[in-house]
Amino acid sequence: MWLIDAWVDITFIHPHESFFESVFSEDDTELWMRTLVVIVMTISAIVAQFLLRKQRKTELQLLEYQLHLEELVSSRTTDLEKMANLDSLTQIYNRRKFTEVLNKELERARRYKHPLTLIMCDIDYFKSINDQYGHTQGDVVLQAFSKSLKDNLRTIDFYARWGGEEFIILLPHIPPKEAKMVAEKLCFAISRLTFEQDIKVTASFGVSCLQENDPDEQALIKRADDALYQAKDGGRNRVCSSC
Repeated sequence: MWLIDAWVDITFIHPHESFFESVFSEDDTELWMRTLVVIVMTISAIVAQFLLRKQRKTELQLLEYQLHLEELVSSRTTDLEKMANLDSLTQIYNRRKFTEVLNKELERARRYKHPLTLIMCDIDYFKSINDQYGHTQGDVVLQAFSKSLKDNLRTIDFYARWGGEEFIILLPHIPPKEAKMVAEKLCFAISRLTFEQDIKVTASFGVSCLQENDPDEQALIKRADDALYQAKDGGRNRVCSSC
């Protein structure tokens, strides 16, 4: 641009008078000045438009990169939440997540006067399975047990690995009689599981129901746990209820 300005200054603003007068008339000078101005303005407009397009392209690229980062962070956050809430072996919810859901369901059941039942279940003689067939096969049993729970429960039911070979199930809107039937169905389904090494697997179940005077979730859990041990003392592979 400074070359054009210098050329304009030399050629039109401070020209050599004898040469300029011999080549251009006054009208020609004005015409050339106007033409030059138009050319300069056109070039400036083209350059400005080019720079604007480049700026918009850069802004669009930055926006796309920002959206990509947000998606990446969201995906990573979801993955971390799953890792925090799932049992790594069975890929069902863990004790921490179950306790969180249980407290919410307790509050909802009390508010709307809905029945709420809890089932504690434990794989019978699981230590013997580990000792006889190895921990790898024991893990296979735990995974098959978890899948059996999933296959025989409703989508609104909530189940988790409580610890070791012990599992816990929450049944919203299920009265005591039906809850015991669900536990008996699960007990039968577990006994029908088959494994490559001809392992025989059974489980014991304890059922408890929410009562109006329960101070917290621990009262509900304790009654289910007591019923579970009653089932074990009674010979295992059975269901006992405290309701």
